[in-house]
Amino acid sequence: IIVINDGSTDNTEEIILDLKTDIKKIKLINLKENKSKAFALDVGIKYSKFEIIGTIDADGQYNPNDFKKMLGFLENDFDFINGYRHLRQDPNNTIIFSKIYNMILRILFNTDIKDFFSGIKLYKKKYLEIINFNSVPRFFIFFFLKYNFKIKEIEVHHEKRLNGKSTYSYLGRFVLALQDLFVILFLINIGKDKIYLFKQFSYFLLLFISLLLIVLIGLLNFQLSNFIYAIFIFTISLISSFNIIDSFFKRKSEEVDYSKFIKSVK
Repeated sequence: IIVINDGSTDNTEEIILDLKTDIKKIKLINLKENKSKAFALDVGIKYSKFEIIGTIDADGQYNPNDFKKMLGFLENDFDFINGYRHLRQDPNNTIIFSKIYNMILRILFNTDIKDFFSGIKLYKKKYLEIINFNSVPRFFIFFFLKYNFKIKEIEVHHEKRLNGKSTYSYLGRFVLALQDLFVILFLINIGKDKIYLFKQFSYFLLLFISLLLIVLIGLLNFQLSNFIYAIFIFTISLISSFNIIDSFFKRKSEEVDYSKFIKSVK
């Protein structure tokens, strides 16, 4: 059991070290500062030694006993087991927003998954080498869908939050949802190789439009040159967008030395 203490300010470390006196197979990794849930999961996956990985939030809303029935399905030729919070114990506004968002994702991926962002999951580690991106654990399920691995979703327990509090306001959740859709559509559906081709094509398009603009300004009327100006600006925007996406890919693909973010391992 790997517990990632993500720069918490409570007594997490003391509690885990106390548990270690009775449960020897607990490893505590203290990060130097809060780096986000995604990064903490990355660290846990990096330091895991076994071929099956189960992830669970530490806020008390999920029951670790659900791993037992999830493991049964994983051993029965499935590759990814997703927990479905069928009786979700969150505020009504959060639940409604989540249902709408999950419905959009079901349509995009043509799947019957009901709870894409559940905090309890179980999967085979060997497939993560295919994904090969940093800090995208929340999107693993979409990669498993893309590569047609066998996914099973089962009902899990869900309780009211016992520890900590959500860092997202309703506006924050909306912004996060838009960011997630961006990542899902470009990072997963399109892929970094195609994005590179799109970027190169946009450079070619910019060169062509620039030359055309020069010719038309000299030969034709002002109105038409204004139209070409608009296309020119659009092309610049297109290139900027593809550069941002490409930069995102590079950040997610680069080698990360996780050890420099770790305060201690106990």
